[in-house]
Amino acid sequence: MDLKRIYISKNGTHHLKDGEPIYEKKFDNVQSFHEPGIAAVEDKSGAYHIDTDGNEIYEKRYKKAYGFYEGLAAVKDESGWYHIKTDGTGLYSKRFDWVGNFQEGRCTVRDDSRDYFHIDRTGEAAYPEKYKYSGDYKYGVAVVYKENGMATHIDRDGKEIHGKEFVELNVFHKGCAVARDEDGFFHISRKGEPLYTMRYEWIEPFYNGKAFARKYDGSLIVLDEKTYTEIPVRGKNNRHCKELAREEIKQKLVGFWDTQILYCIAKSDILDKINGGNKTVKELKRALDMPKKSIDMLLDVLKIWDMIMIDENELRTTGVGEMLTENAEKSLKYPALMWGEEHYLAMSKMFDALKTYEPQFESMFGSPFFEYLKKHPEAIEKYNKALEVYASDYSEVIKELSLSNIETFMDIGGGSGYLLSEILKHYDSIEKGILFDLPPVISQAKNIRGEISSNKIEFVEGDFFEDELPETEGVIMSRVIHDWDDEHAEKILTKINKSLSTGGRLFVLEMVVPETVESDFGVTLNFDLLVTVGGRERTKKEFIKLFENTGFKMIEVISTDGIISALICEKIQEVENQDG
Repeated sequence: MDLKRIYISKNGTHHLKDGEPIYEKKFDNVQSFHEPGIAAVEDKSGAYHIDTDGNEIYEKRYKKAYGFYEGLAAVKDESGWYHIKTDGTGLYSKRFDWVGNFQEGRCTVRDDSRDYFHIDRTGEAAYPEKYKYSGDYKYGVAVVYKENGMATHIDRDGKEIHGKEFVELNVFHKGCAVARDEDGFFHISRKGEPLYTMRYEWIEPFYNGKAFARKYDGSLIVLDEKTYTEIPVRGKNNRHCKELAREEIKQKLVGFWDTQILYCIAKSDILDKINGGNKTVKELKRALDMPKKSIDMLLDVLKIWDMIMIDENELRTTGVGEMLTENAEKSLKYPALMWGEEHYLAMSKMFDALKTYEPQFESMFGSPFFEYLKKHPEAIEKYNKALEVYASDYSEVIKELSLSNIETFMDIGGGSGYLLSEILKHYDSIEKGILFDLPPVISQAKNIRGEISSNKIEFVEGDFFEDELPETEGVIMSRVIHDWDDEHAEKILTKINKSLSTGGRLFVLEMVVPETVESDFGVTLNFDLLVTVGGRERTKKEFIKLFENTGFKMIEVISTDGIISALICEKIQEVENQDG
C-alpha cells in the first residue's frame, strides 16, 4: 500500500485513504504510518503499533509509543524510555529518561541527570561528552547546546566542526545554517563564519537560492544567496511597520521609568532583604521602613519582571532578581545605582549640552564630574563598583595582550584595581603592577586589593594632568580616553609617553566605533559622555591620529566578541609635555 496516500482522520481516531477508512477499528489516537507500514496508536489498553490492516503487530502495551524511524521506534514503559524493533523486541537493555528518533544511525537521548547526548544503534553513547540539549543529525552534523547555554555543531563522533558558539543554531541546509547572535539571525558557512553582516529578527534557510526574512522594523524581504541583496516584500511604509515604529517610539518615551524603578529596587535593598530572611510583606515593611503600599508596588513590578517568586507563601528571589543583589557574581546593583543618580539627573541637561557641545554636569552639581568624585567618596565607591562590573567584560581581551616580556606594568585610572589584579593573575612574569588614580580612589582600592598589595601592586595617588607618572615598561588604560575631548586626551597620552622608554607598550581598552554608523554601537552612549564629561567614543582613524600626535604608533587592534577592543601602541619618539 502506498503510505503517502494514507492520512489521519480529522478526529484522529483512524486512518483514511482516498477518503475511506483503511480498517474498521477506532482508536483514542493514531499517528502517521512509517515504513514498513506501521503506525503508533493508543486506546484504553495502552500505546502500541498496528499494520495497515489495523492489527497489532505485537502483544505488549506501553505508556507511550511513537513512529518507526530507520526501523526503530521510541517507546516508554515502567522501566523508562528505549527503542524497539519492528517485531516488538527491545533494541538494547539500557533505559533512559527520554529518547528521540533515530536519524542517520544516531539518536538523541536524555539520561537521569537530565543531560543530553547521542547513542548509536547498540544503545551506547556515540561520544563521551554530555550537553544541555542535543538535536537530530542531518547530513552528518547535529546541533548541541553546551553547559553555558551556547550552541555549536558536532560531527557523528561528537567533535566540534568549527568551534564557534551561537545563541541559537540550526542544522546545515545546502552548505549553510541559520544562526543567531546577540544582534539577530543570519546564515553561517560550514566553518562557522557569517555569510554577511546583516542581522534579522528571523530568517529561513535558503531555498533554491533565496531566504525569506523579517527585519526588526517589521519589513519583510527575500535575501539572495549569491549577492546577499534584499528584495522587498513588505516595506517600511507598510501600515504594520509604521505601527511597530510608533509603538517603539512610545516605549522609548517612557524608558526612564525602567531606569528609575531599577534604581529604586537597588536603592531599597528589597531583594537583599528578601534573601536575608524577610520573606513576607510584614517582615519587609519592618526591614525597609517603607509604607505597605510602596512595598506592594515594588513587589508587583518584581513579579512581572520575573525577579521574585512566591514559594509556599514565602517570597524568594529568582535568578534574574539575584542580578541586583549585593553579593551576586557580576552584580548589577551598583550600575543601577550609578545610572539612576548623578548620571540620570545630568541627562536632564542634554539639550543644553547639545546646544553648546559642552558637558553640563558642573551646572547641576557645582563641580566637573571628576572634581565631584574627589569631594564625594561615597560616589567614588559606587562608581568603582559599577565599573568593576563592566571591567569583567575584559577577560577575553586580557588573554590576547601578550605581556610576558613586561616586568613592570601600570594601570592608569584603574579604579578599584580589578583589571590590574586580573592581569597579574594571568601573567606571572609581571613582577610589579602599579595602580595610578586619584587619592580618594586609591584609598578605597587599597582596602579592596590589600591582600595582594604587599608583593604585587604599588598604589600611587595622583592626577594625570598635574603629576608625573611613574616610569614603567607598559601602560594600560581602560575606558579613560573616551572621557575626554581630543585636547585633554593628548595631554594624558603625552604624560604616558614620558613615563615609557622608547619601545614601551601602551594598551588602550576602548570601544572602537565604525566610520559609518550602521547600528547603536556607541551612538547613544556618546550622549551620556557629552553631558557628563564632554568625552566621546572614537573611530580607529581618530585613535591613530591621537597616538601619532603623542609619539605612539598603533601596531595592532585586538577585537573580541565583546564591545571593547585593545589598541596596542608602541612609543616611537619623545614628545614635549603639553601645557596643563
